[in-house]
Amino acid sequence: MTSKGKTIIYVDDDEDDRDIFREVMRDVNPKLDLVLAKDGQDALQKLQVLDPICLFIDMNMPKMNGLQLLTILKGDPALATIPAFILTTALTPAQTLEVKSLGAQDYLIKPSSFEEFKNLLKTNLQKHFGLVL
Repeated sequence: MTSKGKTIIYVDDDEDDRDIFREVMRDVNPKLDLVLAKDGQDALQKLQVLDPICLFIDMNMPKMNGLQLLTILKGDPALATIPAFILTTALTPAQTLEVKSLGAQDYLIKPSSFEEFKNLLKTNLQKHFGLVL
């Protein structure tokens, strides 16, 4: 793996959501390197050569959903220490407990506006990583 830099991986099967995340991250901090993965398998392949500061993972994806990917990440000693955030439109109380018990750093509800999304990411990157944005 490469040395840990300022890389963030975003995993989402929806191309529009990946584009929105890219635009939000450009506004949050253009110095952060964003790598996009279209599904859990794609993310696992990228993790063979990248050492990101964190992953943001969409909850609802075909093939491998966010919980399945989180389970694989936290079960692999080489990947278990990478903070992973579940990013979704909604979580039930049972899903919230499951996400936390599987080792997610946190879960974030996708906001409906660009500014809210920007503030959500900025706040969490500052809170969890001390990044000055």
